[in-house]
Amino acid sequence: MASVTLYTTGTFNGLKAVYALNELKAHYGFEFAIKNVDIFSKKEQQEEWFQKINPNGKIPALVDHKHGDFAIFESAAILLWLAEHYDPENILFPSAAESKERSEVTQWLFWQMSGLGPIQGQANLFINFAPEKIPFAINRYTDEVLRLYGVLEKHLSDGRQFVAAGRYTIADLNLFGHIGAHNLQVGITLEKFPLVDAWLHRIAQKQAVLDAFEQFGNKLIQNDFRKPAPVPAPSA
Repeated sequence: MASVTLYTTGTFNGLKAVYALNELKAHYGFEFAIKNVDIFSKKEQQEEWFQKINPNGKIPALVDHKHGDFAIFESAAILLWLAEHYDPENILFPSAAESKERSEVTQWLFWQMSGLGPIQGQANLFINFAPEKIPFAINRYTDEVLRLYGVLEKHLSDGRQFVAAGRYTIADLNLFGHIGAHNLQVGITLEKFPLVDAWLHRIAQKQAVLDAFEQFGNKLIQNDFRKPAPVPAPSA
């Protein structure tokens, strides 16, 4: 029997928990179920049954059957719940004994949730969906996206391969989809951010991520992440 049921769909945000669940299954044999929520044509996220799970009416949402059908919403909160309750070897989230590493992962989770995610979402809205082009709004949000990508580029410049704690964690999974949407949502390239580009390809080659793409037939991410990124040339 499945320990948890994830309600989601194949969007950048919706796949975060799928990556984590796939990692837990591969490492521990963790059993889970996924229910696809049609957020486009049927708008199931607005229906009463779904809003009993997530009163905010957005995907993803998780129901934990081993904890009395406890419901969790917000993608980063779901990642934290899964890591804290179903990752005894701490493969995705440092243990409490590793307090600094654990804090670093949490900081980058919050960085995405409070900064890059909302800002890039607004850039996407004004660039791709607004009924009229508003240059001030487009420039304001695009510039801030570029600044945030620059923050991540600088962070990776010390030779680290992953975002936090010196290893692959939920911080990488939480950030991956948003960076992967750079061209589709904001119309930018990663030419000026070669370390971010290399990190993106590194995460994209994780089997849990590739499996999630197959599970959802997700075509939203435009880059061919199955090909390794060019290795940045050493600085002179």
